[in-house]
Amino acid sequence: METAHRAFRRDFLKIVDMLQLIEPTRIVVVDSTPLVDLYDMEAEWGYTSRGKFRGFKLHAAVNQQGLPLRAIVTPGNRFDGPFLPKLIEDLEADYV
Repeated sequence: METAHRAFRRDFLKIVDMLQLIEPTRIVVVDSTPLVDLYDMEAEWGYTSRGKFRGFKLHAAVNQQGLPLRAIVTPGNRFDGPFLPKLIEDLEADYV
């Protein structure tokens, strides 16, 4: 039986493939943003340029139009760098 997480991931990647047919990816922009959550037991303390926060991080890759191509959610204390290869894997773009 397929889990909801796997079904969402499968459907998300299909939509990304369709979007790339309409607007081929020339530029991939990768960044992360904090998702503040003070109550979840799995939330961790992390740091951004704006200071300390408790929660999670959304690491995302978007195309030149700002349309999402890949996304990973981690606890807030995770460094961004290790997720870059996974976020750009299998993407064809002129620039990252």
